[in-house]
Amino acid sequence: MRVAIRDFTVKWIGYESVFSGLKDLGLDSFELYLDRELKGAKYSDMGQEVSLGFDMSSPQKRHELSKRLKDEGLTVCAILVENDFARPDLEAEVRWVVDACNVAPDIDCDTVRINPPMRIEEGVPEDEYVKTTIRCCQDILDRTEQTGVSLAMENHGLMGNRREFLKSVFDGLDSKRMGLTLDTGNLFWYGHPWETGYSIIQEFARRVKHVHVKNLSFPEEKRNSKREPGEGWPDSAATIHEGDVDIGRIVRVLRAAEYDKDLALEDESLGKFPRDQRIGVVKQDVSFLRKLL
Repeated sequence: MRVAIRDFTVKWIGYESVFSGLKDLGLDSFELYLDRELKGAKYSDMGQEVSLGFDMSSPQKRHELSKRLKDEGLTVCAILVENDFARPDLEAEVRWVVDACNVAPDIDCDTVRINPPMRIEEGVPEDEYVKTTIRCCQDILDRTEQTGVSLAMENHGLMGNRREFLKSVFDGLDSKRMGLTLDTGNLFWYGHPWETGYSIIQEFARRVKHVHVKNLSFPEEKRNSKREPGEGWPDSAATIHEGDVDIGRIVRVLRAAEYDKDLALEDESLGKFPRDQRIGVVKQDVSFLRKLL
């Protein structure tokens, strides 16, 4: 395993470019966001909007990035898209992921991180979201078979953090290319008691193809009880090196499952710090993760 970082995080903490940030942080791998036009022109998260500067919309642009990555000794651990399998126009969501899968081999990337259904409507049974997700992912897998690129669906939002949903989707897709982006914070954001969250990670560890590392903090009495999704957020966000989630325990589970890829740093507590302190916080996160490895 190795430490990586999201391109958004690099820009959020104040670096002029992703490349200069990676160099200063001593990292050689990052997760790259692509919008529907196959660019990373703008990305919004945590109340921040940044320009990422990547354009993968043509073979020439992809060739240029691939060359620069090789020249600088860098890799893209995963491509991130923000699809939503609960939108009405499912073909547009599928096409976005398919396009990203077709880009990935040109920059020597083998994984595309995708969303589960995100816009959950009251009264729609979970089984309908399961069926839709399976149908969309199977379509994507069929249309991108020649790429060999894996799909890594994140445990994200109100549906993707449910054990039953994840199990049903993975059981319904007979492909080694279908797996999980494990987010180490989202299960606890969702409200699972600590041990329940760890047991879900244990159950799906062999499905993991990509990891987002984040952390949270709760009073002890809150950790061991069921909470409402998003309860305490964003105050509950914590640095990776100081939060209550046992990242070392999760790393040991991943090692036992023979996971050997990235741990992509995604510290969502950075908004709590003055801008001039954020780079220092992330450097502490990087050091902490390296010691675990």
